[in-house]
Amino acid sequence: MPTPKKCLYSHTFNIYGNHAFVCAKFNKTELHNRIRVLIFAETAPYSELVASQADVACEPVRLLPQHPLLRPADISLRVVPGALTVSFAHIAVDVTSIPHAPALTDPNATDDAYLTSVIRHHESNENKKFVG
Repeated sequence: MPTPKKCLYSHTFNIYGNHAFVCAKFNKTELHNRIRVLIFAETAPYSELVASQADVACEPVRLLPQHPLLRPADISLRVVPGALTVSFAHIAVDVTSIPHAPALTDPNATDDAYLTSVIRHHESNENKKFVG
């Protein structure tokens, strides 16, 4: 069995990485931004959904006509016509990370009020991105 990973402050990560969400020294924004950049700069241009890097936008505005200044997506892909079996002009990608909460998916798991509250808070904030 592999040795459990530890943060810089010697706290052990479980298999879900939950410690990253409660460690006061761990920067969750940096994790989000690194994932976004990986998708934006490295992956999307090779997906065959876009013609070139110019068809990939990071945190674009004007995706929602009723709220043109909001940036509800981390990445927007301008899809090559015919790349999908359905007709989409754009695909919006939102990078998000929340801790694993077994209490929400496993009826036999012990309820973890903290993780449940984190997920509810996160969902609430994500939903606000679409209503202004």
